Amino acid sequence: LNLNEFLRFDVTPEWLKNRWPAASAVPGEDSLAGIRVPLVSGPRAQDIHGSLTYFFDSQQQVQRIGFRGWTGDPSELVNFVQQQGFSRQKSTGAGLFTKSSWGSYKGALRVDHPPLSKPELPTEQFMVLLELINPAGNFALSRRTQDILEAMEEQK
Repeated sequence: LNLNEFLRFDVTPEWLKNRWPAASAVPGEDSLAGIRVPLVSGPRAQDIHGSLTYFFDSQQQVQRIGFRGWTGDPSELVNFVQQQGFSRQKSTGAGLFTKSSWGSYKGALRVDHPPLSKPELPTEQFMVLLELINPAGNFALSRRTQDILEAMEEQK
């Protein structure tokens, strides 16, 4: 799968339920409702796997996309977010990329080494936290992601 196939804001709940039979409703915040699906983008080290959550507003428009999971090689994901306007930030982890507008975060990608590295699992060499905000909307990052970014700021 190409990252552009699923990291996009024009999907609908019906599209998700037709594409992923294992879609589940999850609580959201900021008056958003989430639908979570399992994602395995492929078998290569550059692919990602984990849980992908789309957060919809009352008009059924995606306002936030969250991904938590793994990759063996974050280079394609890093290239994707940099094409979306993300910039590398200083961090103690394997990588931190953010997108800001008017003083607030509009996206974040955090890549970390796992607490225990397992060479026999080549697709699980990096933990990934990604959150994208719809540029056409007025929503912010989730509180959890904002807290992570603030804690990282304090460590600098």
